[in-house]
Amino acid sequence: MICYQDPKSDIKGFITSLIDPTLYSMNALLSVYWEQWEIEQSFGELKNNQLNGEITLRIRFLEERWQKLWGYYWVII
Repeated sequence: MICYQDPKSDIKGFITSLIDPTLYSMNALLSVYWEQWEIEQSFGELKNNQLNGEITLRIRFLEERWQKLWGYYWVII
């Protein structure tokens, strides 16, 4: 887990499997994390605009429906 302090003095973090500090410095991981976060937010905005804010379940297997619904539940709250 990579922990860092944001400008508001809150401690935040994320989990990664890139654990070798000689290959992956914390600054490099944070940089990539923020780039990925921006991309994910952009995709989320595109999906929201295209679907007019409607929730659409795209599942292949019946077992996945509960996982998707649970995820949507936490996003709405």
